[in-house]
Amino acid sequence: MDKYARIQFLKIYSGIYILEEKLSSLPWAMLCCVDFNGNFKQVTPTFAAKLGRTEIAISQWPKLQDLIHHQDIETTKSALLQLYAGDAATFEVRCQHTNNDYHWLLWQATVEQDSFYAQITDISKYKKTSSTEVTHKHLLLILDNLDTLVYVADIKTYEIIYTNRYGKDIFGDIIGQTCQQAFSQHENLCPFCSKHRVSKNNKSREWECYSSVTKKWYRLHEHTINWLDGRLVRLEIAYDITKHKQADESLKISQERYMLAVRAGKTGVWDWNLLNNEMYLGPHQKVLLGLNDVKLSDGLKAWMSVVHPDDLEKLQKASNDYLQKTIPQIEEEYRIIKKDGSVDWMIVRGTTVHNEQGHAYRMVGTNTNITERKNFDSYLQEQQRLCRGVSDITHVLLTRLDHDKAIRLALKMLGELFIVDRTYIFENEDADEEFIINQRFNWVSDKKYDISHNLQHFSYDSMR
Repeated sequence: MDKYARIQFLKIYSGIYILEEKLSSLPWAMLCCVDFNGNFKQVTPTFAAKLGRTEIAISQWPKLQDLIHHQDIETTKSALLQLYAGDAATFEVRCQHTNNDYHWLLWQATVEQDSFYAQITDISKYKKTSSTEVTHKHLLLILDNLDTLVYVADIKTYEIIYTNRYGKDIFGDIIGQTCQQAFSQHENLCPFCSKHRVSKNNKSREWECYSSVTKKWYRLHEHTINWLDGRLVRLEIAYDITKHKQADESLKISQERYMLAVRAGKTGVWDWNLLNNEMYLGPHQKVLLGLNDVKLSDGLKAWMSVVHPDDLEKLQKASNDYLQKTIPQIEEEYRIIKKDGSVDWMIVRGTTVHNEQGHAYRMVGTNTNITERKNFDSYLQEQQRLCRGVSDITHVLLTRLDHDKAIRLALKMLGELFIVDRTYIFENEDADEEFIINQRFNWVSDKKYDISHNLQHFSYDSMR
């Protein structure tokens, strides 16, 4: 407002009586008289022309409140209340031209009876400049708060003239450096820039690049814009996609492993039509289930026929729970009984395919032989069990004061650990060139084991 303080209300030139007498006598000024209902009573030709109207057709003018931009209605109401109270008022509002454009107008008004007189000044140019500055400030504030790299480079020299706070925190002060110096630490243009000329039609382009500074991958979006100083620049927005790259690589490795497993015959595929209950078993799946030399009329029934009886119910339950959406996925370990009576471990994984209505009509998945893993897991578990058992026995032998009781308890624990029905401790004795073996301790289980055992010998020396 200070910029326009030089604008004095017209009564300092010729007095309010001039306005009352005839505003048109001052055609060079933008003046008007408006009553408190918003009706224009008098206007000068200059003011009328500013709004694309004439002072002659003033009776056809819309009311003041109908000329005002809707966002300035409250400002106008506040000014009118001030004038109605008898005070002068100064306010800025946008008024509509007949071509529907809006002009920013400064109103300096004073009251006279049931109306007010105003001198108007067009401040659109000032407002536009001020609005642009505010917009630029807001733009920079937004860019500084983005959790991604934003920088601006000269369109010809590639010199960086701006970077947001994210860029400063990661790369430091890079203003004045070229983008290849700042992000790749070399002088040559990056492959993308060397192959593509910058578009001047504001068409967005994107590509991926690797920064040797941060050791990360970025996806860049490039726009050609006019910067704050008016020059044409490259606006670059770079998103960190390192995790996506790593995920893509992991997916690629997983797919390769899957294909290797399929080719090795350890994974088979299946496809279950939920509408007619027909199931397709892939070639490897048939081999895994031992059904490769059998003509199948019902794939699902044939599969379930080789499942271990103890695992059949849980396999069916997992499938039903998944279809009823009570579990997020189907992934179940189970056993099959082969033709020779041996048992193989499998893991089945499946997912549903839905139609446009969201109803599942197919389930597809894989079946993998995990017998080796299960055997190894069992071996590890057995080793852990034996280690814990031996540790407990050692603890008994070292902490019990009564040695005889300690040995008898240790024998009992040893027998239960190895699942045998008897354990002994013999003592060797040399007497007159004779070798005598005496049984010192023994333990006999009160359980009967339904498995065969081999006699195992443990010498004292081997256990020390």
